[in-house]
Amino acid sequence: MTKDYTVIKPISELNKKDILGILDHTFLKTSDEYGDEQKRNIDFEKFLSDVCLAEDKPYGICVRAYDVKQSFEMLKSNGLEKEIKIASVVGFHTGLDSTDDKFGEMSQAINDGATEIDAVVNYSLFKKRVNECKGLIYDFWRNLIFAQTIEERVEEEIFKLSHIASDNRVFLKLILETGELNQEEIVKLCGFAKKYGVDMVKTSTGYSKIGATIDAVKTMRENFPWGIKISGGVKKENLSELLSAMEFFSGGWIHLDPKKVRIGSSKMFYD
Repeated sequence: MTKDYTVIKPISELNKKDILGILDHTFLKTSDEYGDEQKRNIDFEKFLSDVCLAEDKPYGICVRAYDVKQSFEMLKSNGLEKEIKIASVVGFHTGLDSTDDKFGEMSQAINDGATEIDAVVNYSLFKKRVNECKGLIYDFWRNLIFAQTIEERVEEEIFKLSHIASDNRVFLKLILETGELNQEEIVKLCGFAKKYGVDMVKTSTGYSKIGATIDAVKTMRENFPWGIKISGGVKKENLSELLSAMEFFSGGWIHLDPKKVRIGSSKMFYD
């Protein structure tokens, strides 16, 4: 049955099925984080099995690029490869990978079955456009030129990521890591995302000390006209407030279209 993505509903009346319809159920822990590769593999297989066996399924799953192939095969064996989207993270979680490395990771994920990409912007480099020159002996004009050069490098990477996503007809989410940015920086990156046709901007990787916040989400909504994904510390206790910060309609209503509103969480599927 085709899902109806034209539904708008009061945030206060959302039920579990509504939430699942805009949820990317997430598994991003590495073997190093587990300290035990076998345990990680067992948990990942359970993650996939839980999704396939659930009566109400999430809109999509979000996994590492090297897990996409197994994810696709598992979904396909259960007849779910067209029902459940597979998103793969790229440049995760620091965003510091070279542009070429991000392209390689992106290509692998797409070839293995990913239809969505969650790419981490090089936010550390972007911040350096201001911080790099502090304490150094530069005159005003050289400082300004240096700042523009770094900003252009980040902008160019966003353009290239968007171009590849468009060529491959995959849905691109740009992870800003808003907890590491000030408001001006969030506005600027949203501007680049808008300029180059990124489908969705996303708050966080979940690896920063600060995840999704109401102020960051409001800033994103005010400066980006398309989709927003909230992730990083999203839970039942703060979900309503975060969704309210990105509402498309007044009065606390939300558009249940996963191309406009998305939640990223490793726990909400089980809540």
